[in-house]
Amino acid sequence: MPLGKFVNDGYLISAKELEALLESKGIKKDKIIILTCRTGNQTGGPYPLLSTLGYRVTMHDYSWVGWNKEDYLPDEK
Repeated sequence: MPLGKFVNDGYLISAKELEALLESKGIKKDKIIILTCRTGNQTGGPYPLLSTLGYRVTMHDYSWVGWNKEDYLPDEK
């Protein structure tokens, strides 16, 4: 889900709005949420918010740019 979904008029949406948004997408608190993006910068905002709300959340460090720098990790083009 794009980071823009967490923002309304330049402010983070409320916890209630976020929980409703995630529920509408079928995302439940008993499932692990893995945050990822191209560089890792976009995942830093949602991580503490989701964690504070009780979601099981983890973040893919360095995201896809970091993944592609590692020779031992698979990639497809």
